[in-house]
Amino acid sequence: MSHTCGSVITLPSAVSIGPAVGELTHEFQHQPAGGAGTLFLILHFTSVSIPAGHELRVNLGYDTDVFTAADGSSFWTRPINIHHPSMPPGPGGGRVPVSWVAPAGATTGSAQIDRYGRGEQTETTHQPDPGEPSSEVSRTNPDFFLVNGTYEDPIYNDFWFCHEPPLLQNVRCVANQNDVRRRVARSVGVIVSVEPGHMPGDPEIVSTCSVTLVEPNVVVTAGHCIEIPGGSGLAGATKVALASSVSFDFETECNFTVPAGYNPVFHKVTRLIKYRMDFNPFDYALLEIEVPPAGLGIPPVDMRNDLPAINEEVFGVHHPNAAVKKISPPAPAFDRTTAVSPFIKTDEIDVSGGSSGSGLFDTAGRIVGVLSHQDADDACHLRYCPTAALIDDLPSGPGDPPITRDVVLVLDRSGSMSELTPSGQTKMAAASQAVSLFVELIRASTGNRLGMVSFSTQASAQPDFPLQDVTPASKASFLAPGGPLASLTAGGATSIGSGLQVGAGAFTAGANLRSILLLTDGLQNTDPMIAAVEGQLAGMEVNAVGFGSEANLNGALLTQLTQSHDGLYHRAASSLHLKKFFALAFGNIFESGQLVDPEGVVSEREPRAKDLPFQVCGEEAITAIVGWDDLGAQLRIELVTPTGVVVDESSPTVESSSGTGWTFLRVPLAFGGERDGEWNVRVHLVEGGREKEQHYFVNVNAFGGPQLTRPMGSRRYYTGATVNPVVRLRFRDRSIPHHADVSVTVTRPERSLGRVLTATQLAPPTTVDGDAVSARHATIAAIEAGPGLQLGEAADTFQLFDDGYHRDGLFEHADGVFGNPLEELLTVEGNYTFAVRAEYGEPGCRGTRELVWALQVDVGVDPGNTDLTVGNRVPRPDGRDDVVITIFPRDRYGNPLGPGRADDLSVGGFGGTTGVGPVRDNGDGSYSVDAVLDPTTGIPEVSVAQPGRDPVVVGASGGGGGGGWPWSGCAPWMVALALVILVAVVVLVLLLVL
Repeated sequence: MSHTCGSVITLPSAVSIGPAVGELTHEFQHQPAGGAGTLFLILHFTSVSIPAGHELRVNLGYDTDVFTAADGSSFWTRPINIHHPSMPPGPGGGRVPVSWVAPAGATTGSAQIDRYGRGEQTETTHQPDPGEPSSEVSRTNPDFFLVNGTYEDPIYNDFWFCHEPPLLQNVRCVANQNDVRRRVARSVGVIVSVEPGHMPGDPEIVSTCSVTLVEPNVVVTAGHCIEIPGGSGLAGATKVALASSVSFDFETECNFTVPAGYNPVFHKVTRLIKYRMDFNPFDYALLEIEVPPAGLGIPPVDMRNDLPAINEEVFGVHHPNAAVKKISPPAPAFDRTTAVSPFIKTDEIDVSGGSSGSGLFDTAGRIVGVLSHQDADDACHLRYCPTAALIDDLPSGPGDPPITRDVVLVLDRSGSMSELTPSGQTKMAAASQAVSLFVELIRASTGNRLGMVSFSTQASAQPDFPLQDVTPASKASFLAPGGPLASLTAGGATSIGSGLQVGAGAFTAGANLRSILLLTDGLQNTDPMIAAVEGQLAGMEVNAVGFGSEANLNGALLTQLTQSHDGLYHRAASSLHLKKFFALAFGNIFESGQLVDPEGVVSEREPRAKDLPFQVCGEEAITAIVGWDDLGAQLRIELVTPTGVVVDESSPTVESSSGTGWTFLRVPLAFGGERDGEWNVRVHLVEGGREKEQHYFVNVNAFGGPQLTRPMGSRRYYTGATVNPVVRLRFRDRSIPHHADVSVTVTRPERSLGRVLTATQLAPPTTVDGDAVSARHATIAAIEAGPGLQLGEAADTFQLFDDGYHRDGLFEHADGVFGNPLEELLTVEGNYTFAVRAEYGEPGCRGTRELVWALQVDVGVDPGNTDLTVGNRVPRPDGRDDVVITIFPRDRYGNPLGPGRADDLSVGGFGGTTGVGPVRDNGDGSYSVDAVLDPTTGIPEVSVAQPGRDPVVVGASGGGGGGGWPWSGCAPWMVALALVILVAVVVLVLLLVL
C-alpha cells in the first residue's frame, strides 16, 4: 500500500466504444471533485477486444496512449492532464478524447470505460485514540500538472517527522546546478498507482510513492508500495505495478511557482521485474517503465553495491504526501548513517506517506538504500533497505521468499551451565531436553537444514553438528546417546561473540532463510564480545533465550541483539520455561505461530486438566505440545475435533513424539473431513509425581494461515522511554486478514532492582566452574538464594491499532501492522514480557495468533534526580582544582541505578569540568571520578552516557545534593543574567542614594 491521493469512481453504466457498437469517438466527461477540484484523471478500460490492425487511443494532453491487442482485455491509462489546452472544455477541467482507429468497414472490436481514477486533494482527520477529540489533519496535493498555478504544500501529519517544522526543501532552492542534490533529484520521481483500498472490501484508491531511476528504463521503489491488502503475493503486486505510471518532472521553483515550459510527462510501468517485502531487510520493487525511442534524457543513478560506513554523509529526495520534489535535510546539510546492517538507518531526515520507496543517497550521488519504514519508537530513526542487499538478492529471480529455513543452534556450555535448576538437574541437562524437543518438532525431509555450535571460553573451531538436511536419520544422529547434543559438558568462561561468530560461519550456500537460535545462561566475559562480531550476522534472524534470572543475564544486551536481527528475546527462569521457549521458537521459525499458549496444573486429585478450546480457521496442520518440569511424571495430550472425535498418538495420519518432560501431536488438516471450528486440547497426568501438583505448558502451533511477527527494532530500553510493541499480522503471501483485533498484555516488575542492591552490601565477584561472575550478579544470586528479590509483578493490557497514526513504523494505515506507543510504562528496571493476542476473520470463524517476547529495561539516568557532590579539592598552580566528583544516579522516577554498573556508565567533562578520569564504583550506588574544576568558567557538571542513549548533563545540585556553589544547578547563561541584574540593582540604589 502507498499514499492516498485520489478516489476511483465507478460509472453508473459503462461507456462503450469501437466498431462493434458503432462508436469510434467519445469525449469522456467525469464528475468533478470538490475543494481544489479534479487535478488529473486515469481511465480504466474493460471487456477490451482489439483486433489486429486496430488501435484504441486516449488523448493525455501531453501525449497519447495507444493500446493494441497486445495490451490485453483490461488496462489503465496514464494520468491525464484534463486542464491541457488541447482538451475540449468541460465541467471541472476538460473532456478526454477517446478514439478507435480501425480499417474501413470494420465491424468488430470494442471496449468499455467502467471506472476512472480521479486525482484530488484528499484530507484525513485523525482521532489519536478513542474518546479523544480530533486533533490532527493531513491533506495531500497531487497537483502534478500544476493546474492551480502557484503550488500549495500539503498539510503533513507531524507524527512522521523528526523536526517541527519538518526539514524539507524544494529541490530548486538549491541554486547550484552541480550540487549533488540537484544532480540526483533529476532521477527521482513520483509513481501514481491504482490499487485496492486500505481495508479488504474498500473501494479502489489512487495513491503515490517515490521512485529512483537506476537503469535507462528501470526504477526502484519499496515493495510495500505495490502490495495488495488481501491480495495474492506476486500476482497482486504485478496487478498494482501494471496500473502505475511514473513522472520525474513534478517540481516547482523554490517559491512554489510554475517553472517555465512546465509540461510533465508520465511513463507507463510495463513490467514488475522483482520485488521482496519481508523486512529482513528486503523491501524493494524494481519496475520497468516505457520510455520514448530517444530515451528519457535523465541519467540513471548508480546503485551502490556495498554498505556505507557508520556516520557517512547521506541525504534523501522524495515526494512526501504527493508533494513536489523535496530534499531532506535542506542544503547544505547532510544526515549521517547511524547503522548500516541489516538496515541502513538515519535520524535527521523528515519524510511522510508518499516518501515510501524514496532513495537514500551518498555524497557521490549513488543510491545506497530504499526507504522502508521508521522506528516505531522514534520517528527520527528511518530504515532503508540497502541496495547492496537488493543487488545480492536479484539472481534468485522473482517470487515470494522461501519458507524453508536453515537454523543453527548456538548453545552455551560455560561453567555456569553446571548449576542446578530447582528441579534438581543441571542447566546443561535441561538445555539438552529443550533442544531435543525443538529438533523433534522440525518436519523432516521438507528442505529445512539444521546445525549446532557450542561455546564457553571459545566456541568449537568447527560446528558440533555441521549444517545438513533435516531427515529422520540426521535427527537420530543429532539426538543419539553419545551424539553431539548429549556430548556437551559445562565448563569455562563465556564468549557469546565466539559462539555467534562460528554459528554465522556454519551457514552454507542455499536459498533458505537463515536463523540463529541462541541459548545462554550467563554474562559475556571473554573476547570476542557480541559487538565485535555482530556485523557478521547481517541477513540472519537471531532469536535468543536467557536461561536464568537477573543474577546471571544481560537481558538488555540480548534484547538489543535480537531486535537488531529481526528476532525475539525470551527469559526462561526455569527448565519448564526453557522448553516452552523452544516450542515457541519452533512455531515462529517453521510454522505460522501459536494459536494458544497457556500454562496449567494437574495433580493426583485432578489428573485431567480442563479442556482448552482453540479455533481452527483454514490452517493446514496443528501441532499441540505439552511440556512439564517434574521428570518423574509423565503427561499425555489429546485433541478433540469440533464434532467430538478424540485424536491421540494412535490416530491415523497423526505424528507424535515424546521425550524427557515433553510430548506432542501433529495433526494434518482436514482430519477425518474436519477442519474449521472449535477444537480442544486435553492434558492428562498419566503416571509419576502424584504427590504434588504438576505444572505444565500447552502450546498449539499452526501451519498455514497468517503469521504474527514482531518487526525489527534495534534500540536499548531505559526507564522513562516510550515503547511501541509493534506486530505484523499477515499471510505468507503478504495479504492481510480481515477484521483483526489485536491487544498486548505487558507483565512488568513493580519494584526497582537498583533499590534492592543499593540497600545491600555488594558481594565480591566469584566464579562458577571457571565462569566469572561479577560482584553485582554475585550479590543478586546471594539474595535469590535467601529470601529472593521480591520485586513484585503487575500486568496491564493495551489495544494495538492498524491506522498508521500509532507509530507502527510504516507510513500507511490498514497495512496489517499494529502498534501503540506506550508512555509511562517503563517505570522500573527489569524484565518486561509482552504477550500479544490477535483475533481475525469472519464472525463464523475467528482465528487467533499469539506472540510473546521480553525486553530488559535499564535505569535511565535523569539529571534532575541524580545527585552530584564535589569533595577533596586540591588547588592547582593554574587556579583550577583537582577534585573528586561523586554522582548518585537515579532515573526520573527516583529509582537508583544501584551498584555494580560502572561498565555501563561513561562520565565525561562538561563546562568548567575537564580531565575526567575512569569511573569508580563505590559499592553503595554512587560512582566517583577524578576531575579538574575551573570555578571561574562554570559550575561542577559532568556528562553521563549509557549504551545506546544520548548523554545527559548532571550539575552540582542534581536531585537535591550540592557542592556548596550558590548557583548550583543553574545554566551559565542564567548565572550571567543574574549577575547583570544584580549589578543593575546596585547601580540603581547608588543613584537613588546620591
